[in-house]
Amino acid sequence: MIEGNPYSQAQFPIATQVAEEYCIRQASIHRQPIYRSKYGDIGLKSGPLASFLVTYFIEGGMSPLEVEIFFYQMLDVCNLNRVKHFASVGRYEGLKDDGITEIEDVLDYFAECVFSGHMRPH
Repeated sequence: MIEGNPYSQAQFPIATQVAEEYCIRQASIHRQPIYRSKYGDIGLKSGPLASFLVTYFIEGGMSPLEVEIFFYQMLDVCNLNRVKHFASVGRYEGLKDDGITEIEDVLDYFAECVFSGHMRPH
């Protein structure tokens, strides 16, 4: 059983790593950690992004363990096509394309909810 805040970063270290990797990716593209939705830019910070994503997937029916496994699978840990090395232990090379797509789908949903007035922007 999860004690305290069930969505805290401490409860989901892999989700936190995924959020950090996503923010780094976005900052490398846009010079700041933002996501450009069709409604406008969404500012990102890894901690709140991790909590938001965890909440989204748990409320969608995943167990905490399923959420962590799901996020672990987003990390590009093993890549046989990587030039320098094909696997990593404790060091991540970013996110897989399908992981990026999954995060962006959730952020698009968030943007749509904010734009339509169904959710507050912060």
